[in-house]
Amino acid sequence: MSPLAATAYRLGSKHEIDHIALGAQGRLFSHDSQVVAGLGVALEIELPRGLEDPAAFSDASRSLEAIELRSSDAPAPRALGSFGFLPSSPGNFVVPEISYLERDGEAWLVHVGSAELQPSLETLLESVVLATRPGHRAQASAIAAIDLEEGMADYEEAVNRALGLIDDRHDRKIVLARQLIVRAGIDALELLKRLHELEPSCTLYAVPNGQEQFVGASPELLVRRMGRQVETFPLAGTVALSEGSAAVHQLSLSEKDRREHGLVVQDLIERLRPYCTELIVPAAPSLVMLRSVAHLGTQIFGKVQSSKARAVDALHLLAAIHPTPAVGGLPRDWALEAIAKIESFDRGLWAGAVGWFDQAGDGEFVLGIRGAFCGTDRTRILAGAGIVQGSEAAAEAMETSHKIRSISDALSQR
Repeated sequence: MSPLAATAYRLGSKHEIDHIALGAQGRLFSHDSQVVAGLGVALEIELPRGLEDPAAFSDASRSLEAIELRSSDAPAPRALGSFGFLPSSPGNFVVPEISYLERDGEAWLVHVGSAELQPSLETLLESVVLATRPGHRAQASAIAAIDLEEGMADYEEAVNRALGLIDDRHDRKIVLARQLIVRAGIDALELLKRLHELEPSCTLYAVPNGQEQFVGASPELLVRRMGRQVETFPLAGTVALSEGSAAVHQLSLSEKDRREHGLVVQDLIERLRPYCTELIVPAAPSLVMLRSVAHLGTQIFGKVQSSKARAVDALHLLAAIHPTPAVGGLPRDWALEAIAKIESFDRGLWAGAVGWFDQAGDGEFVLGIRGAFCGTDRTRILAGAGIVQGSEAAAEAMETSHKIRSISDALSQR
């Protein structure tokens, strides 16, 4: 393969690029302070053994380092992609041919391609306009409504099976997923835009998944590494806002929900401690308010040991913690075995890690939740709930419905 070079153009703080439309057809990772949207493939980075093969992370980093940077002050190219739920799931990342990047209030358009080429800004903008114009997208069928009751009885049965495995152990947790299949396709871009309107505090994501496009608005930061700074923000413990302010207040006092949340936080602390010189952990969780539900959340900050800063990149940190007990359970291996026995479908990318990393070792990953797998003739929607001693099957099934509502509400917006 011929050498690759990155040409970057600063767009300033004002721009007219529809980054959601750009990313909906390729790959997208977007929140208030960081936007990465890419189209096309300049470099593909495959990690066939997923997070179970840290030795491959160095090869991935070297692939990025080999890209010639023609602008010293521009952001480095980013590999954008995902890992599945299981640690052994293959990772698939690409450095897009055209990327739109935002950071620190500035916007950039970056082209990565043959070192012999250096396209002008005008040429890149023309490509972006062509790719994002409405007529360029295939229109999918409209969905009038999603039956939130579908599969509830089966899910309650699955919860009871999990409770039988948990028995009376307070240190065990199993996160069970529920899948709804709608026999119609939906427009991934329209879903993303509506989710952005309804859940502005969440991270928008989009990644290909075979013939589907996996898109959503994730509320949960798995890990962020910027220089030596590390951050994670686990969520566990949920209440529907429709139950009223008293129920939301009770979430902070609930022994069952605080215990479930505490299991997640303690596991993250233990897994991050070997890499960090310090960890800042609040004494109590906070309430994280979304459109249809509230969660207990704990924002954890750390600092990578200076002697390990180069070796401990975002991928190594992700490998240390994923899947967290927020989507898997505890003890980890026991919970994964229980999930495989109880669930009747393959999660794939759901509850996996979606994000980006660069040649400096920085990166950011969120959980692939609160989303949908958009195909041409069907749409799959998954949601999960954490099962611990004291969980009630009907309440956990209803929790999954409240989480699915974030998608159904977006689809009902016209």
